Amino acid sequence: MNTKHILLCFWVLLSSCAYGQIATEKEPLRVALFTQLYLDSAFKEDGLYQHDMQMPRYILPGLDFTEGFIMALDSIKTDYPLEVKIYDIRSESQTINALETANAFDSIDLMIGAVSGNEYRQLAEIALQYQIPFLSATFPNDGGITDNPYTILLNPTIAVHCQGIIRYLQKSYPNANHIFLQKGGTQEEKIRRYYESANVPGNGRKSLNWKVYTAGDSLRTDELIDLLDSTKQNIIICGSFDEKLAVQCLHFMTDLSAYNVQLAGLPNWETLKELNLPRHKSKTIYYTSAFFNDGSASFSDFQKRFLEKTQGKASDVVYKGYDAAYNFIRLLIKHDINLINQLNDASFQHLIQYNIQPVKSTGKKQPDYFENKRIYIIKKSNGVTTKTDKQ
Repeated sequence: MNTKHILLCFWVLLSSCAYGQIATEKEPLRVALFTQLYLDSAFKEDGLYQHDMQMPRYILPGLDFTEGFIMALDSIKTDYPLEVKIYDIRSESQTINALETANAFDSIDLMIGAVSGNEYRQLAEIALQYQIPFLSATFPNDGGITDNPYTILLNPTIAVHCQGIIRYLQKSYPNANHIFLQKGGTQEEKIRRYYESANVPGNGRKSLNWKVYTAGDSLRTDELIDLLDSTKQNIIICGSFDEKLAVQCLHFMTDLSAYNVQLAGLPNWETLKELNLPRHKSKTIYYTSAFFNDGSASFSDFQKRFLEKTQGKASDVVYKGYDAAYNFIRLLIKHDINLINQLNDASFQHLIQYNIQPVKSTGKKQPDYFENKRIYIIKKSNGVTTKTDKQ
């Protein structure tokens, strides 16, 4: 992505935050994107860009999502009147509180958010209050919300990723020697509960029997070797986001010629640089992802169009921005106020597939929220990355 195009994109967003299609007598459908562009800090009072030829890293996620989003708008051909507004929630005049004070939510039909933390929770509350479907496109967390059937998580939570790994192992390696590797800490304890819950199907009995090893600051390889079985396939399930522990696991596998060992990790392993080093090429690693570029014609064509527009390579966030707009705005045009009941209509699914299901607390009929349950099991082995399973 070159700087010239970035500045042009910023200029367009500064000049106008509305995107409209052909006007008719029909009441337009109104869509709002909420993201973090930091336009106030990117430009001086005289309107000049103040980062020279550089692009601060904190700006990129919001910019990538917005560029994908705008590309989708250019691809949507409809005679139905459509009005789209893009809000930079890092702008003083476009914070969620400021927009609510200005009654900006009174006439919105669909909210799409590339937000996290407090902004996510604010938009979820507004979605419930105004009964507006809210698509949370990037935040991998439910934020503790309950009784909110207007919030839809497109990015699966960690619980779904843990379920995906367990289901894959149940199907592919039910008789292997499984070792659950964990660390102490609140987050790791929560991850362990996700795995344990996924390992107990409807009959109440454990599907996989695993040995548990709790690592300290460093991995005691002599203790871990004692848990391996030279007569079976060994699967080490790494139940921690600690990248240092993941790297220690990779090094641990290096000199185990007497054992057949494979690793199963969490979605943050996708960006683990250590995995791509030559010395780890022959190792077999599994992890989960909510997105997979399979190199098909659809992905290649999109990348070509993105390259022509930006002189850069599309990141995963660009694809997510494109697909959130392309699929769900078209579903809004098709179903209008009934969109919330048609989230799995696959008519316009293009690059990303969704399996959106209600998440309910025990004993409740109303969903706490909706969540995309579609994830992929990714396998890295012999220098090749493949999608081995879809759930």
